[in-house]
Amino acid sequence: MSIGDTERATQDRVVSFFKDRDILDYEYVGNLKDAANKNIREDRLRAYLRLSGYSQKLIDGAVSELVKAADVLFQFIFLILHISKNLIRCIMQFTDIQQRS
Repeated sequence: MSIGDTERATQDRVVSFFKDRDILDYEYVGNLKDAANKNIREDRLRAYLRLSGYSQKLIDGAVSELVKAADVLFQFIFLILHISKNLIRCIMQFTDIQQRS
């Protein structure tokens, strides 16, 4: 089993967990690997807000702000992961130096 196979098996288990009616009962929208990699499905959000009676002006503003906030959050998470990776690398190097002494 390759790393890709292991990752796919893990993803399948996670999808099953989310779809399980007795646990979370989320709706599965399919494998989106070939779709635009976005955290917000703007078309579905806009349709929901329209059906909820909001004006187009409010929908445009709300979606725009939400997309901006999600982008900032994604950049922040990426930065934290990058810093964490470098910190772990430094700790491992320091530990290695300590063990050699």
